[in-house]
Amino acid sequence: MLTENLSEKFIDLKTLSKLLLVSDTRAAHKWCESKNIEVQIIAKKQLVYRFLVDMELDKKLVNDLKKKHPLRYISIALNAKNILAGRKERKKLKMIL
Repeated sequence: MLTENLSEKFIDLKTLSKLLLVSDTRAAHKWCESKNIEVQIIAKKQLVYRFLVDMELDKKLVNDLKKKHPLRYISIALNAKNILAGRKERKKLKMIL
């Protein structure tokens, strides 16, 4: 139960390095430092808060939307986030079934 909550709350640097398409965890650690995201050490694993990573990765999208659609960028960004979250949930259901 505790590890399930940790996996939802945190992302380890190995997974983050794959997400960022960098070669190793040192590059992911350097990316975190450049974005002022603190790396936590929990149970001998280097972890960062998942929501902070998500925010940093979504910043470019939100800024681009803000330029293109200044009056509606928030609703567009939220809709895009909900669509992606729905896809992840469908994948989880397929894996379970």
